[in-house]
Amino acid sequence: MVDLHDTEPKQVSQLQLFLDKLRERKSLLTTQREDIDQVLTKIAARAAECKHLLNEKQTRAERSSN
Repeated sequence: MVDLHDTEPKQVSQLQLFLDKLRERKSLLTTQREDIDQVLTKIAARAAECKHLLNEKQTRAERSSN
């Protein structure tokens, strides 16, 4: 842990700036992760719909060929 009382003012301001940059980056990445999670959920739903439709068509094709 950094003892801010024993550091130079320049170091303190640099550490504060770095911490601010880390917070900004974390916020951006969190937002991106949420967006990605939403897209992945939509993709999973579309894939499930597609599988369902494919199964229906395959079942109909099998019935009509028998």
